[in-house]
Amino acid sequence: MGGRQVRRSGDSQVEEQRVSSGDERLITAFSGEDVAGAFHAELVDLYGLSYREPPWDETDEDVAAYAARIREWAGYEGFTGLAVRDPVDGRLTGVVYGWFHPAESGGRPLPGVEAARPFHVGDLMVHPLARRQGLGRHLVDRLTADRRPAVLLTHPDSAARRIYEAAGWRHTGELDQPDAPTRSVFVLDPGAGPPPS
Repeated sequence: MGGRQVRRSGDSQVEEQRVSSGDERLITAFSGEDVAGAFHAELVDLYGLSYREPPWDETDEDVAAYAARIREWAGYEGFTGLAVRDPVDGRLTGVVYGWFHPAESGGRPLPGVEAARPFHVGDLMVHPLARRQGLGRHLVDRLTADRRPAVLLTHPDSAARRIYEAAGWRHTGELDQPDAPTRSVFVLDPGAGPPPS
């Protein structure tokens, strides 16, 4: 892991850390209060780039619904995230975020999840031009290093499943919901996975 640096942003301190040694990209932590204005618009744009393609096939309506959902989620207990920008053009290239929430989705219990309020990883989004460089796994590992047990839901055919399985996430079953597509449920138990980077 690269070196840490702290800078002032307005009235708050922002911790930044290099993605890896020799990598110029910086990881910046953000909170629910940061999900506003231009950053909110960037999240929505990255969501569209990340989820319009198979197997997700999100529509314009789905992306518009996400714009409202992320504002709601930003107010949840313990909402926190990590963002990475391209060092040359400043473009948002990777984001992961989550929050503490009961072990359910849409009122249905998550299969195989024993913790009452695990940390939910909401979305992992990596710009198409920044994929296959280990950025997604690095972001998820960093976000969940001290937030376990953690849980996430993903599309059963998602390529990201390989990231989760390689990082020690345990597939606990499928969640069928009447008004939403089936999702695969993964849990990261305390002590599971590789050592935090």
